[in-house]
Amino acid sequence: MPYPLEKLPYGLRRRLRKLATPGEAYAFQIAAPNYSGLQPIQRVQPINRVKFKIDENSNLLLRHRKTLIDLQEDDLFQICDTISITNFKLSDSSQLILDRAVLAPVFVDFCNCIINSTFIRSLVSRMQQQVHCLCFENCIIPEKKVAKIVCNANAFKSLTSFGLIHSKTSMASWIDGFLEAKISTIQEFLVSDDSASVFKINKIKFLEFYKAQHYKFKMRIEMSDRIVKTEKQLKALFGKHFKCLPEKPRNVHKFVHVNRGSVNRYYVPKKKVYICDEDDDDDDVLFQ
Repeated sequence: MPYPLEKLPYGLRRRLRKLATPGEAYAFQIAAPNYSGLQPIQRVQPINRVKFKIDENSNLLLRHRKTLIDLQEDDLFQICDTISITNFKLSDSSQLILDRAVLAPVFVDFCNCIINSTFIRSLVSRMQQQVHCLCFENCIIPEKKVAKIVCNANAFKSLTSFGLIHSKTSMASWIDGFLEAKISTIQEFLVSDDSASVFKINKIKFLEFYKAQHYKFKMRIEMSDRIVKTEKQLKALFGKHFKCLPEKPRNVHKFVHVNRGSVNRYYVPKKKVYICDEDDDDDDVLFQ
């Protein structure tokens, strides 16, 4: 239950300031910059990139490039370029990051994490500027609503690059999320996956997503399975609305590239696409 700061006696405000983490102290002082009892001022150190990592002993480590940061009690960093979050599991609170960081990154990278809706919601709500690049590498995202939370956050409305690298998540939930949030700025979309499940996407929604994106949009899907093993799934997703090319299309900026080793396929929309699926109740729709 919220309690107004002005009702706290001065001594308790001083005690609150002493017990507060650097991130909490900074938040208090931003909310009430001239309020007595919340001093000293919490200093913020600008830094271009930081990696937050949980080590094998469940300790939080911070690195700037390859250098381990020797954390002092009152250290608080404003991350201005890149934040990398590594080895966070369901038992690790996002507050470990928020206690030490003011989030203003352009690039956000998750690696070897298990990410639920509570964790991601608390992080994205504290982003102070537009994130241009978001990547999940070797992550597990068990909840489909994580995609919706990310896509609807103000910080990701200008996303230009998105990656899912060997991560267990629902591709369909991301396509749905981008469509619902009306995100149309993506230029690079990389998926690296071990199975044909990556193609389990509604073909109508995928076409709508594709058409909504930047004119230089490129989606690359890197497969571990032989492409011939995914023939049925490829045809189900691309066969009706896209044409398949064996070589990179010339003078075309926007396409989907499916790759496995030296085998490549490129997909571009057919010039006129009639949408008429048995699961659609509406009349046929013509996309020009």
